[in-house]
Amino acid sequence: MIELGLLALFFLLQKHYKVTVFKTGKQLILFWLIALAIGITWDWYGITSGHWIYPGSGILGIFIGVIPLEDLIFFFSVPYGILVIYLVLEKSFPSKKRTREKL
Repeated sequence: MIELGLLALFFLLQKHYKVTVFKTGKQLILFWLIALAIGITWDWYGITSGHWIYPGSGILGIFIGVIPLEDLIFFFSVPYGILVIYLVLEKSFPSKKRTREKL
């Protein structure tokens, strides 16, 4: 499960560089609810329309509805990782014109 490894890596990056991704628990929950809603809708449409399938040998075989568990974890790890990497890069290479505090 590469997705869990990525999630752990992004968490470690966040802690190492001391970046704050979410200021409140509400922000965290809202972010992941939006990511899940978009991801589930996208996958459900693609699967039920026959645009793609998940081969049995490439996944664990645990499904929630028509979506494999790996995809649901992907919906958590990738958006979170993108935010962490963005904040780490922003902290490492600050812009002269704009800083995060001014946003």
